[in-house]
Amino acid sequence: MWPFGRKPKPKTEADWKALWQARQTALESVLGPADDGVFHSPIPFELGGNADVLVFRHHVDGVVYCTADLIGDNSSRPNKNGQYELVIATDDDSDWAPGLISSLARYTTNAVLNPWDTMDIGPALPQPTRVTAFLYVPYANLTVLEKRANLLLCLGITAAELKVRQKQGGPAVIEARKAAGTYPLTVL
Repeated sequence: MWPFGRKPKPKTEADWKALWQARQTALESVLGPADDGVFHSPIPFELGGNADVLVFRHHVDGVVYCTADLIGDNSSRPNKNGQYELVIATDDDSDWAPGLISSLARYTTNAVLNPWDTMDIGPALPQPTRVTAFLYVPYANLTVLEKRANLLLCLGITAAELKVRQKQGGPAVIEARKAAGTYPLTVL
């Protein structure tokens, strides 16, 4: 049995290209132009692999990585704002960041990541680091092929910031990060 009802029809190459272009256009409307290169998963997402990741260098003072397979994929479970792509911003080029969100994208076929949720990620990060968790921050709303979608920022936070989130809520963490000049970056 297919996990979400009837098994989707296989996409033609033209369908896939149209979806990719619509998705990339929507992402670029928020994040600016994407680099020409793409971090490709060896096994396509629709065949059970991890997600492809686009790179954006003109959105923040740093590098933004964004998955590019979840919106429009029938196996990706939507959150309360619709289907979503995962975003992470770092202060410089990174190997770990695109790899982590690419793998995390596969998780979204079994679980829903909602805005302001947290997840322990310390063991998945290069050491040493004080970052212990992701705070999933609602980052932007999109429309892709006339369907509502969104970007979910994976913001690396420390144990102290996790306590703030638990006591005062996610927006308090964001306000503190903005005041410190480190939002939306994850800095190990």
